[in-house]
Amino acid sequence: MAARARARPPGARVCFVPTASGEGVAYADAFRTAFGRLDCAPRVLPLFAWDRDAAALCMRVLAQDLL
Repeated sequence: MAARARARPPGARVCFVPTASGEGVAYADAFRTAFGRLDCAPRVLPLFAWDRDAAALCMRVLAQDLL
């Protein structure tokens, strides 16, 4: 078996998207803390504070394994 086939894939990219109610920073911190203990890459996507264009938003969303 090739080394590449045996290599462990990187952790899942898990993204928290705060809702329209605008969860506070504490929610995002709790998400990062909880999922940071797992074999994944936690990210937070703050839609209300997004300062880039729509294409960058699409790329960020499509790069995730779980929203």
